[in-house]
Amino acid sequence: MVFFESHGWHGPVREVEVRDCVVYSATDITGWTDQDWLARHSDGIHISGDQALVVNNTVTNVHFGIIAAGDSIQAIGNSVVNFSADGMRPLGSDILFEGNTIKNCYDVDDNHDDGIQSFTTLGFPFHR
Repeated sequence: MVFFESHGWHGPVREVEVRDCVVYSATDITGWTDQDWLARHSDGIHISGDQALVVNNTVTNVHFGIIAAGDSIQAIGNSVVNFSADGMRPLGSDILFEGNTIKNCYDVDDNHDDGIQSFTTLGFPFHR
């Protein structure tokens, strides 16, 4: 839903700020079955670029909550509620995820769901 990408034909992305937004796949998921989750969900905030700031957002009823792939990214004070994959996924170096709330994971498929999942890319270690 909120998607910034720093490669391909999109061009470079850096110094992006997403603040005080409400992001959702649906306002109400009451009665959703596993099949509804698979058919209706979207990802919340996905940033592929450097020097991004994601602050005080509410992300609900999504597949992935917040994905941040790049260097020098901060995600502070966000709320991810009702997700079916990973609540947050920081990928890169010099990343700070702090004071976020992540709750209510829905296990609807064979995906390995996590509140926060992070790993190195291209074998580069984490620096922070």
